[in-house]
Amino acid sequence: MNQFTRSISLLLLVAILAYPLFVLADSSGPWSPDTVVDDTSIGTNVWSNPSNAIGSDNSRATALTSPGSPSHYLKATDFDFAIPTGATIDGIEVTWEKIHVSGGGSRVDNAVRIVKGGTIGATDKSDLAFWSSISDQVVTYGGASDLWGETWTAADINATTFGAALSVKTGSGFGGAGGVDDVTITVYYTEAGPAPVSGVMSSTSYRMQSDSVNFGGNQSNSNNYRVEDTLGEVATGESASTNYRLKAGYQQMNTVYLAMTSAADVTMSPSLGGLTGGTSNGSTNVTVTTDSAAGYVMYFNASNSPAMRGNTQGDSIANYTPAGSDPDFTFSVPGTAAEFGFSPEGTDIAAKYLDNGSACNTGSTDTSDACWNAVSTTNDTIVQRTSANQPSGTVTTLKFRLTINPGGFVIEDTYNATTTLTAVAL
Repeated sequence: MNQFTRSISLLLLVAILAYPLFVLADSSGPWSPDTVVDDTSIGTNVWSNPSNAIGSDNSRATALTSPGSPSHYLKATDFDFAIPTGATIDGIEVTWEKIHVSGGGSRVDNAVRIVKGGTIGATDKSDLAFWSSISDQVVTYGGASDLWGETWTAADINATTFGAALSVKTGSGFGGAGGVDDVTITVYYTEAGPAPVSGVMSSTSYRMQSDSVNFGGNQSNSNNYRVEDTLGEVATGESASTNYRLKAGYQQMNTVYLAMTSAADVTMSPSLGGLTGGTSNGSTNVTVTTDSAAGYVMYFNASNSPAMRGNTQGDSIANYTPAGSDPDFTFSVPGTAAEFGFSPEGTDIAAKYLDNGSACNTGSTDTSDACWNAVSTTNDTIVQRTSANQPSGTVTTLKFRLTINPGGFVIEDTYNATTTLTAVAL
């Protein structure tokens, strides 16, 4: 069983802690290019033998430079990447293996840039450090979280037109030559979660995520062991297409994907006067994603009762009290009372928070700002989904309301409440 539990702090009024999102981080490379050419879009001096910069083998592409006359670009592309479709590109790291080959003075970077779709980018990462004149020096540009000022898809990286470009110039002294032995690129990315798994059988009372046809099945035991055996399909393993994923063979346990997104901090507004009273509101969103064919359930509870407590004066504000066993369609605080409650909204909220336009726990409508309930220390089921929802997930909005009626005296203070959301895959 997969489960997420997250605490929520409500500050009057209301701060919600962030939830971590499940990710699959990976990298590909370093890879060398298949193509390196002289590109004339910068400088005046040509790169000789540009293809020598493919692979670290002490066979170099070279370019002469003199003061005021930098080289063309040495443009490397076609790095044979195979980043998974749908992956998020996090960063690009480029290394140039270079050397000051000949001449007095020094050789330095003139321009170091990325290549996207065959076009040399605008972001320049060159520096004025002297190129080594003793041996090849591998210098790194970019990194695991550096996108070089571009937006990327997996297709951009996998294209034969993706790559890097470098131009060299004279840093001091007279003319000479710079050489490049190799260039490599490493791409850091976050892969999309696993594909949805469909239920194979279902009814109004159950949903079966996967099946297995077996026969035999006996128990054997002694003083030292107990074994339960089974005979199943000869063919085992996984088959898949764009429409399904099928696992064949005897399986006692399935692994499901469950993720809960971050929620922004919230402050209830407006701040209220303890004597004059009024109503303060706040809300936040959380998205839960799962590939479980049976769906998931989400619970909500408070750490204390009453949930809303003063920071310094020790006072508290009562939990909302519904008129009956169901949530109240409208938020109504009697007499001179002060009360704090909540209401969930979304396509997957539990039946008791649905309404028919005038009453809760009946009908199929999710009326905005309706069906208010008490914040309890006992788990309250606020979401009940019976199917997978990957990859888009489902958003649930939690709304909070606090009303102080005139004369419902509340000691001046900053009030907060701590609550917990728990998502469980079914």
